[in-house]
Amino acid sequence: MAFRQNDISLCAHGKGSFFRLGPLGVTTDSKHGFPFTLVSFISIHAAVSASMVGSGIFISPKGVLKNSGTVGFSLVVWFACGLLSMFELGTRITKSGGHYIYILETLGPLPSFLFLWAEFFAIRPANSAVVALAFGRYLLEPFFAPCAAPVPAVKLVSLLGYCKYNPPCHVSGASLPQASYGVLSSGIGAQDLKASCLLLLFQHPLWEDALLSPPPSKQGHFFLCVPSTGCSMVSSPDAVLTLNSWSVSWSARLQTALSIVKLLALMLIIVPGMMLLAQGHTKNFQDAFDRQSLVPDKLPLAFYAGMFAYSGWFQTCFVREELVRPERNIPLAVIVSVITVIVGYMLTNISYYTALGTQDVLASPAVAVSFVQQACTNLISVVPVLVALSCFGTMNGGILTFSRTLFVASREGQWPPLFSMIHIRRHTPLPAVMLMFPLVTAMVCIGDIYHLLNFFSFSRWLFIGLATLGLIVHRYRHPELQSPFKVPLFVPVSFTIICLFTVAMSIYSDPVNISIGCTMVLSGFPVYYLVIQRKMSNRCHRLLYYLTHKLQLLLEVVQQEIKTY
Repeated sequence: MAFRQNDISLCAHGKGSFFRLGPLGVTTDSKHGFPFTLVSFISIHAAVSASMVGSGIFISPKGVLKNSGTVGFSLVVWFACGLLSMFELGTRITKSGGHYIYILETLGPLPSFLFLWAEFFAIRPANSAVVALAFGRYLLEPFFAPCAAPVPAVKLVSLLGYCKYNPPCHVSGASLPQASYGVLSSGIGAQDLKASCLLLLFQHPLWEDALLSPPPSKQGHFFLCVPSTGCSMVSSPDAVLTLNSWSVSWSARLQTALSIVKLLALMLIIVPGMMLLAQGHTKNFQDAFDRQSLVPDKLPLAFYAGMFAYSGWFQTCFVREELVRPERNIPLAVIVSVITVIVGYMLTNISYYTALGTQDVLASPAVAVSFVQQACTNLISVVPVLVALSCFGTMNGGILTFSRTLFVASREGQWPPLFSMIHIRRHTPLPAVMLMFPLVTAMVCIGDIYHLLNFFSFSRWLFIGLATLGLIVHRYRHPELQSPFKVPLFVPVSFTIICLFTVAMSIYSDPVNISIGCTMVLSGFPVYYLVIQRKMSNRCHRLLYYLTHKLQLLLEVVQQEIKTY
């Protein structure tokens, strides 16, 4: 594809804008400069289901029970209020970007930039790290049961999610001395990580021999044997990154396939659980709503854990411009998906408590694995793999929507313009997708599931509350706008109050992690006033142009030339 150079004009673009570049450096024929609209109703339904049914239903029951034990009905009510509010926002505003564009259009540039800042540095990386850690834990847990898998092993498998193996013509033990060894972590013993190595490498005999018999000079370390016959490790975030950079339609197809896998994973828990319930295993449901077990000051953390399991319901609003007939498909797809997921979640939780008591759930690092060990041991090697695939699907949906947020933010002038560009052939926002990987990797390395959950939930629900507050403002300012799906005003009012009250209470419930999240949000204020409001100097403009131009050539991306909003 031949590129042509255009003149470049740099100018500040109004109050609340970071920068705008004129016809930027490299362009192509206009037919290449538009996003690919191939997301149909079935793909939307699959995306919502796949985003919701991820790690949450397999990890959150412990967090909910630990912090309250009696919040099931409250979760359903709260979830329904947020769902209805976001429906109307998604059908009123005709741009992608989800909460970012909602806040920008209703509350202005400062709140929207603070959301973008928190989303980039806290919410999305921490959320994806939680899912990745769940991926690693569920893959390793059967190998270490009844003990918990070592934390370093979980982090390793979270990052090295699968192995791409190119079989050699012939591999035998005789070729083992020719393999290259490398110390993966000097602080991790080989015996402790035996299971993770065997799992990652599909239990190939060559790898097992290498792990059990490392070179004499390398005793006491965990080694990865890499034969010259062609085996390479690729991280699960890498795979998701590549897919979302390659094709919107293929990413949507993967979501469709993984949504089936996720429902299968739920069915393998629901069916044995219902069979046990039919046989009279009801002792764990006695005093299920005992008020003495309620811990009011921990309720916000219980809401955080429970709503994390439902958090995929707003994903379609992030990719609105790529949806076919969004005014019809957003409400319809979300309603169908959410009804399916609510029924599945209720039956799954009933199944958990049919086989596991309160103490069993609280002591379990992976509730689904503990359930299978109690209810149907013949599925012990199947369910963890399905759960891991569920987590993979959630990561795919998360990167898809996060990249669209950056795409819209840069198009609105609050993020570098490179991230508003799309690939000339794939029509995907390649630069925005690539930005996610290093942040997720860092969060996986330094974080813990429940600490990360509390850390990012504070910011997430603060801005969700602001988005629904913006709905009230939007109605007041634009009463003439007609919406195909409209809720009574008390719904967004009630939901906004609940969100803000829960966020305020969570500061008392977990002051350390919530304070870190609050500090992350507040740090966006000086950035906004120093970078967004102030006019850029000519030197900064020239540097920005140079970097953008070079990266544009390298990535083969162009500005969007056909308006889809």
